Amino acid sequence: MFWFDRGVGMEIAPPLAASREGTSLDGWPNYQIIVPQLLRGAVVPFLGAGASMFHRRLLNEPTLCPPSATELAERFATTTRLPRDSEEYEQIRSDLPRAASYFEHVTLDRDGLNDELKAVFDLKFEPNTLHHVLARVAAQQNLLVITTNYDDMIERAFELAKVPYHLVVTAIEDCQVKYQEPGSSTLNIVDPQMLKISLRQASIIYKMHGSICRAQSQADSQFVITEEDYVSFLGRVLVPPAISALFMTRRFLFLGYSLRDWNFRVMLSHHLQDAGRLKKSWGIQSNPNLIEKKLWEKKNVEIFDMDLLDFSRQLSDEIAPLLPAA
Repeated sequence: MFWFDRGVGMEIAPPLAASREGTSLDGWPNYQIIVPQLLRGAVVPFLGAGASMFHRRLLNEPTLCPPSATELAERFATTTRLPRDSEEYEQIRSDLPRAASYFEHVTLDRDGLNDELKAVFDLKFEPNTLHHVLARVAAQQNLLVITTNYDDMIERAFELAKVPYHLVVTAIEDCQVKYQEPGSSTLNIVDPQMLKISLRQASIIYKMHGSICRAQSQADSQFVITEEDYVSFLGRVLVPPAISALFMTRRFLFLGYSLRDWNFRVMLSHHLQDAGRLKKSWGIQSNPNLIEKKLWEKKNVEIFDMDLLDFSRQLSDEIAPLLPAA
């Protein structure tokens, strides 16, 4: 059953007709351009934290969605013995990589940090509208989907739609990646330089910052989360060439992701020509600030100040008539 956010008494702000005129009107996405590109597999959906929690306001129980980065940082900050009114405490509670580093090196250790994250992401969060619509597209056209999220909502959506996929997960503690073949339940450690996969075989889900692991045991879960993890990820270039090669031939659709995340900007600059400039791409972000707008612009990304819930509903409505009935 394809899940739509219907019947909740919420208004969809922009009328769909405004997006069908061949140009973006009033700042709304041009679905007439984006949808065909997506259906051809020429677009890489890039899911940030917002893609896993934008539907939270529709749910009676907020814990049915993964926590935000701020909520995770606050969780780690509460375990410190720092005075709540101290400057250091305020810095930790608002900076997830720093909070995670503090937890690992001062509060406990790396195993303890991983245990905390497993406890949070072990819940089986239900996929939302966005995950389901991407799975329906992937049932017709193989996609590369990149996510920085630790949850397994996009995988579950693909499985519910019976869509095979390659799963590639950054294994930061091993300085390698883990790879799961389509239809398999086994994750194997692989040198990223040696990974040979192709979109011709199946879709690819690339979990750039690690993931909760249910395939074998939670001991296999790994997370790129501390300051040291990000430095290691960028310094060792753990992005498999089989995946980064696709960056230069496809457009991106950034969903719930902020380009203030400097590690991805560095990665783009390393893997793309022209100082990390993408082919014309799009980003959906609610209330972006001036810095974010300029960063998007420099990366050749057209940003739309739009709630991801509204965008997901509209994208679903625009795509549904073009796909076989679910």
